[in-house]
Amino acid sequence: MTESAHGVASRAMAAKVIDAVVHSGRNLEQAMETGGVNTLDARDRAFVRALCFGTLRTHLRNRWIIQQLVERP
Repeated sequence: MTESAHGVASRAMAAKVIDAVVHSGRNLEQAMETGGVNTLDARDRAFVRALCFGTLRTHLRNRWIIQQLVERP
């Protein structure tokens, strides 16, 4: 697999993990385990973890900002 394909796969995995946390109410660590993050190599695993933690850290604030800016949900 090319490095570009690894990047796409890592980002897709992160999106699935974030979706599981936000929409299914799953624990982040649990979502990463069941999402297969542990099967990635160390570099990609660290990237997915950083992407998930960073996204979820600001999620509620970003939702509030969006709600203030749009007229309809």
